[in-house]
Amino acid sequence: MTAARSQAEGKKPTVTARASGVRVNARGRTSDNPTRERILRVAGSLFLTNGYAATGIDQISKQAGISPPTIYWHFQSKEALLAEFLKATVTRLKDAVYPRVTADSPIDRLRQCVSAHVVFVLEWYAMHDAHQASSGFGPLFGALAPRHRKSIASTIDEYVNSIQRILDEGVRCGDFAISDISITTMAIVSMADHVFTWFKPSGRATVEEVAARYAALAADMVRAR
Repeated sequence: MTAARSQAEGKKPTVTARASGVRVNARGRTSDNPTRERILRVAGSLFLTNGYAATGIDQISKQAGISPPTIYWHFQSKEALLAEFLKATVTRLKDAVYPRVTADSPIDRLRQCVSAHVVFVLEWYAMHDAHQASSGFGPLFGALAPRHRKSIASTIDEYVNSIQRILDEGVRCGDFAISDISITTMAIVSMADHVFTWFKPSGRATVEEVAARYAALAADMVRAR
């Protein structure tokens, strides 16, 4: 969900300030209401299921039960709608993960982080009924023009950098043995991001069981022997 941008642009994650929670509609007015949230939820589900190019405003309008002009009141364009959906997704990921990373040791914080990330991803795809999604976060992010990527990219960088800091601390205290922290960070994030590609709600493992296994895998990946 977050790894594609940093990999595609080849940049080392950097710390950035958190984005403002204030939302602004196409006319420059703040807007945070059920209609706007319904537009985002329906559009997000369609983007994930059908891909960006195959999803039209009329289709979003029909499924959301609102008129196209109402969509354009809140969002200047389909691309702006996609950008807001992706930005909200990364913000919600941070809000879901950060409060759960409370342990004292780097190894336990890493486990908590990966577990919470996996749970978020699987619950996010379930919410959008998109476990069989044709397009994940990465391809949708790639569909955006650079001007729309910028603010999302900074939020992604902040999140990725928080994981890198855990790895940095683990190496400094001797708990982790990592030859390249940046690559290892992206490997862990990518692993958690793409759990949706194989997970099936009707499968033998629950979301929590998969999250615990991924957390253990990440710990084994970096643990000093």
